[in-house]
Amino acid sequence: MENDKNTNIKRNEIKDLRVKRTLENINNAFNELIFETDFEKITVKSLSEKAKINKKTFYTYYSSLDDLLLEYQEKTSSEYIE
Repeated sequence: MENDKNTNIKRNEIKDLRVKRTLENINNAFNELIFETDFEKITVKSLSEKAKINKKTFYTYYSSLDDLLLEYQEKTSSEYIE
């Protein structure tokens, strides 16, 4: 039974690492795209391709590109304040 418990913990850790990696990929791809092109020309498809995820994965974490932009602006603003 104890072994099953350890296996569950390891699976949860892997899942958290995958989520973290996915969010980093999305943010890195968005950061690259925002410097390459106008925001209005960025699509979920182009972002997903650059982040190497599918569109459904993007929508798991964000309801729209506007939500991602808002998070990006908040993050960069807080970095300047610090």
